[in-house]
Amino acid sequence: MALLVIAMLAVALAPLAVEGFDPVRRTVSESAAQQTSGAWLGRLGLFLSGLGVLGVTIARAHVWRIIPTISIALFGTFWMLTAVFSTASWRADAPVDLAESTTHSVFASAMAVIVVGSLVLGLRPATDGYPTLMWRAVTLLFAAAATFLPLGAALAPDIGGLLQRLMFLVAYVWFLGEAILAVRDPRGP
Repeated sequence: MALLVIAMLAVALAPLAVEGFDPVRRTVSESAAQQTSGAWLGRLGLFLSGLGVLGVTIARAHVWRIIPTISIALFGTFWMLTAVFSTASWRADAPVDLAESTTHSVFASAMAVIVVGSLVLGLRPATDGYPTLMWRAVTLLFAAAATFLPLGAALAPDIGGLLQRLMFLVAYVWFLGEAILAVRDPRGP
């Protein structure tokens, strides 16, 4: 849980570390872009986000079962890899490693697809009160946000950064909720 909170702080503060950065227009990935001073904080946030997801996955694997566990573990791994492989800078004068930027985009896009495991959790029948109807709704919101907000960002680039940050917020709420459930009852239902 602590990793996710630290990751959230790093992602929230990353725009302040990058001179001339517009968080409404520019994405979280762009705050961690190649050849960008201060990008280390954005990369740290991305990496710790993925690491936190893997921690939650380990803590919840016995409750989630195989499909959600594998897909969410991949989601966390891909999130970490978006920090390892940075996107190109939005600054036109910055040198670009196109292969690295393309690799970043592949992992970021795959995250939107692989989140299907959370749909399995949201749609499965409730057992012993888990998941509650409210938590199932939040789980479906997470899956929808991870899938459709990136599309919205692509269609409305002037607010792309804002839409992506909203997606990150929904993801953090969901993973923190699952972390709390793991602490509350580590055995599961």
